[in-house]
Amino acid sequence: MVRVFKKFLPIILFLILLPNIIYTKSRYFSDGDELQKRPKVLFYNFYNLHPAKKHNQYTKIIPKHIISKLSADEVESKYLENLPSYKIDTLKEYRILASISKTAKAYKKDFALIGEYKIVQELNKSTKKILVTITLYDTKLKLILLTQKFAGYSGLGYYQLIDKIALFIEKKLARYKNDMENIVKQMQYHDKKPLQENKVIECGIGSHMHDPTHCPEKGSFYASIMPNFTILNLEFSPTPMKVNTLAIELDLSYGVKSWFQVGIDIVYIYFSDREGGGGSSNLHFKNRVINPIVYFKFKLANQNNHGYNLTLKLEFQPNISEKSYSTSSYVMQFPTTFGRYSFEFAVSGTSGKISGFASLKISFLNFHDVDDYPDDNSIEYIKHNTIDTIFLDFHFGGIFQLTSVFSLDLRLYFRKQSPVEYDVKYNFSGTSQKSTLATNVSLSTSIAAYFKLNNKTNIGMRFKYFIPYILETEGNDTDISTHVEINLFFTLIIN
Repeated sequence: MVRVFKKFLPIILFLILLPNIIYTKSRYFSDGDELQKRPKVLFYNFYNLHPAKKHNQYTKIIPKHIISKLSADEVESKYLENLPSYKIDTLKEYRILASISKTAKAYKKDFALIGEYKIVQELNKSTKKILVTITLYDTKLKLILLTQKFAGYSGLGYYQLIDKIALFIEKKLARYKNDMENIVKQMQYHDKKPLQENKVIECGIGSHMHDPTHCPEKGSFYASIMPNFTILNLEFSPTPMKVNTLAIELDLSYGVKSWFQVGIDIVYIYFSDREGGGGSSNLHFKNRVINPIVYFKFKLANQNNHGYNLTLKLEFQPNISEKSYSTSSYVMQFPTTFGRYSFEFAVSGTSGKISGFASLKISFLNFHDVDDYPDDNSIEYIKHNTIDTIFLDFHFGGIFQLTSVFSLDLRLYFRKQSPVEYDVKYNFSGTSQKSTLATNVSLSTSIAAYFKLNNKTNIGMRFKYFIPYILETEGNDTDISTHVEINLFFTLIIN
């Protein structure tokens, strides 16, 4: 009997150890789809370190908010309010880790996330500082993968702290998933924690994504798609003019440094229909590309160090094609070509959950070589003299962060435009005349709603209304009775 047992002992031991040998394959690299391969995390309530238990509501709020910012494609998360909270120091006790492993197994989760927090009032500052520590525990292998400390602020800073924690968890779990066997060996045999950062991760009070002073974090790539629908009604005599335009804007930018951003803005006009207008022909443009805008933004001051944010943005719209539209401020959107140079100074500040900002933009436009109405053979403007004009744009407003995912944006805009004079030659008659087009002053206001679904996806919608104003053209005053713009926002962030 003993001989038989000794003979089969290696086989028995092999079968016992087999799950540990192949765990890296069976847990994450199964034959299932990508959703089945996601790390599965059970979130516990966070422990309040404040001796008087002030701000105890964050015990449940913090884990809920972190889960709301985790990408469902990357991490499968579960939170139960009836679960206890633990101090990080107590995770050294075997009975507590055994209880956590048992609970995670009951809910079919591979990991547990335990956290603690403390909210303190800093001296000589109105904002409160939030200190958060999280521990990520592998309940199958009984390994504490990391214990990480974070420091942030209340108000808008709190939501940015939650974003940073969620992004940290996603990155570390992705690394663990892709290099699990090597990481476990380093932890078990070399007593290392390769997933852990050896310093407190600081999160300052940054500006809102749609704040004009916002700059992406270093190494972050932003891709925004913004459909725009514009409605114009001009009271020409004897026939009013109506213009409807649908355009799609693509804005690509990259954070080279925390204080330096580069980007390019491209607009594609799907269609632009113009009807009426003093007996002129109806025009229907479609499938046009606006000359791209290249821009550079410099952050000259930030709220964490200076108490406010200040940026300088430089824009350049080169002349690439005479057949391309350009983003002129002409109300009737003439297809012209020009060089545009803009300088924009913006300042903002955050108090609690409200961000206030103001922006001043000066644009210099240089027009030349107009090829107007290329889709209409009966009217064609050939050339005119080179003309310069200046636009002065000022706007201010505020963004209100109402929840962790929803914010409201209110703005007021002011524009001053210098007159534009140009000589026009008509091919069909051989005559020419001097024309003037100018909008002396225009005022507009907008309201927008933004939804930050997670750390990678943002959506939003803006409604902009222009208070009726006067367009001076060829010495006549034309009332702009209706000018409305509707924008949608779809933004993808790659860190």
